[in-house]
Amino acid sequence: IKVKIGDPWPTTDGTTLYYARTALATVGICTEALWNYNGVPIPGNISQQSATDPSVAAQTDAGARLLASGLYQTSGGAAAVLSALQSRQRPVAITVPVFRDVLNPNGDNWNSAVGALYGRVLDPPPSSVVAGGHAVCVTGFQPDASEPTGGWFIIRNSWDNVWATQAPSPGYFSPEVGYGQISATYIDKYLWEILAF
Repeated sequence: IKVKIGDPWPTTDGTTLYYARTALATVGICTEALWNYNGVPIPGNISQQSATDPSVAAQTDAGARLLASGLYQTSGGAAAVLSALQSRQRPVAITVPVFRDVLNPNGDNWNSAVGALYGRVLDPPPSSVVAGGHAVCVTGFQPDASEPTGGWFIIRNSWDNVWATQAPSPGYFSPEVGYGQISATYIDKYLWEILAF
């Protein structure tokens, strides 16, 4: 995305699903065996490419795995995400804002104690401001009448085993470490993008 697609932030970590969709449709995606995930970032190298990665084999494999998006949208809220999950019967990628509370400037609503332990993304209080964004994979939905918009989206976070470390736990819907939950209200109010295949 950073090297071949024209991402407007080539030296900044992160991107949008719009550019990810373009990369999947034009460059493709190789199997992980051909270009393993590196959990240790290469300092000063946002793309994480090296002189040897991606290999010619990885690039060839990716070219044979082009994915055209069946759905990309920037509106629709919780109903659109739930509809995409149900109609496609597979995970859906979303982007949403991350909030920092001006009354607690040292943390954000994703990196709270309840997030780290149980995977619960906190709904932002009125004093919060947008401090960035985050993309996650929505894997399911848990109805809950006590949640104002009807339930919780189950998400897989990219932070692996350092998030939701106490999952599963009573009172939370995270099925295992690395998964979490975000309220349908949060998605309804703040959804930025949906990408589904």
